[in-house]
Amino acid sequence: MRYIIILSIIMVPLFILISCKEKDGDLVGASVTSDEANAIAMNNYNLSTINNVELRHLSDEEFDNIPFEEAKDKTPVYFVIKGIDKNKKEVIVFVNSNEKRFNYIKY
Repeated sequence: MRYIIILSIIMVPLFILISCKEKDGDLVGASVTSDEANAIAMNNYNLSTINNVELRHLSDEEFDNIPFEEAKDKTPVYFVIKGIDKNKKEVIVFVNSNEKRFNYIKY
């Protein structure tokens, strides 16, 4: 019994580390940072204020509204940035978490 407990104490962290490793050379996690996504929102879409930033999986409706067909084959995880543009309109900017070039705005 003691052997099983000691073995499980050693093996559980080992299994966790193995499962978190990169698989097939793919990066684990977002390659675009929150700061980069915010800069895209501010510079490309003229946001004057950022109210909220989320890194999340898009809803089915949001995913269907992605304006780039090739982006639909990529990760569905986006930075969703809510803010106010320079015309005082509330907007939402979407920035793909792995490819900066896939970004768009919703008014």
